[in-house]
Amino acid sequence: MFAVYEECSLRFTVVEHPDGLTFLAAMRTLSLYVAWSITHVCLAQELRFQHVTTDQGLSDNAITCLLQDRDGFLWIGTERGLNRFDGQRVDPVIGSEHAIAGITEDSRGSLWVATKDHGLLQVDRERRKAKPYRHVEGDPKSLANDQLTAVFDLNDTTLLLGSREHTLIFMDKRTQAFSYWADSTSLEPSRALPRPTGLAGWCHTITALDDHTLWIGTLNKHQSFLVDRANLKITTHLVIRRPGSETQTCAVRLGDTLYTGGWQQGIDAVPFTMGDLNGRPLITKPRVIPTADEVLSLVARPDGTLLAGTRGSGLLVYDPRTGRTTTVHHRRSETSSIPSDRVRCMLMDRSGTLWVGTVNGLAYHAPQVWRIRTTPLLSGGEEEEIELMFHRLEAEGPQGVRVFTSDGF
Repeated sequence: MFAVYEECSLRFTVVEHPDGLTFLAAMRTLSLYVAWSITHVCLAQELRFQHVTTDQGLSDNAITCLLQDRDGFLWIGTERGLNRFDGQRVDPVIGSEHAIAGITEDSRGSLWVATKDHGLLQVDRERRKAKPYRHVEGDPKSLANDQLTAVFDLNDTTLLLGSREHTLIFMDKRTQAFSYWADSTSLEPSRALPRPTGLAGWCHTITALDDHTLWIGTLNKHQSFLVDRANLKITTHLVIRRPGSETQTCAVRLGDTLYTGGWQQGIDAVPFTMGDLNGRPLITKPRVIPTADEVLSLVARPDGTLLAGTRGSGLLVYDPRTGRTTTVHHRRSETSSIPSDRVRCMLMDRSGTLWVGTVNGLAYHAPQVWRIRTTPLLSGGEEEEIELMFHRLEAEGPQGVRVFTSDGF
């Protein structure tokens, strides 16, 4: 196989790098090193990345969560604070120097941040400064526990918080009063209790599957919840029964299928349904997509494929049309690979750019920058029998190229 990058607006073939370095195929010759590198990288993986790390100003390289706000800015949660990225510059948020668990933007443009052990933060976007809401011993109106896992803007008046000890917590944005989920059939805040009634279980994730459906994942109970966002009714307690599938920590809807992952091997795939079961359990045996590792994040790509971030095995690309799974790994010799095989979160932004948060920095793949066309040089089963070495490339007219290999011209 031989591969080159193609600039669609020009008539000749080019090899483009987003940092500005461009190799024209119209050059007389290309060195053996460059030719081999192009071929090797293109064969190794389709997804190529640029990186944002502490070298560019991040407060920490261990990325935990991502959000694109209404103005297009990217907010990056790390183990040591929140950062704003405008595409060129990284700015840390003062007062957010904690492990960030989740970020949401409300209908008024206010930014709210859940932390793993320092409660809730409200971010002043102009001053990039955080105001804390924490547990205060002896104050029954304060947050009952500072260990949060997620945050979601439920409606104009209410935030929904995920908790390690109290499952779900409501915050009235008008009064800053907290209340605690107690109705297994509804997320209506008026049905909540003013104080928690003991430990209720660990909510791990709150995710909007679409404009109509909210998914809430839990740990150690095999179950998740589907919520109608219009009336806040819990329509389904989804119980996935297979050995080892106790945790439900990430989910994405792709077509008519709901894909979920957790702290176990395998991606569970079940038919997506919003049928009203009045909160009764829907016990289902999933179709399982095998993985070699735990699945920590899921995202759907515009081309209809599914991306899964794993605890230590890189990115998995699954095509539901063919059932084929491929893997994208960190490669020390390739600066355009992901920074680490430990992927903790992902985001597909509104422009189609894929953002991947790892334990060693943030990576992003912009399809409009990296364009690739692959051309087979051999036919039939020859590719498996012959290992080619590329020696030189020469331009052949405005659109062609001569390829000199160890198996001839």
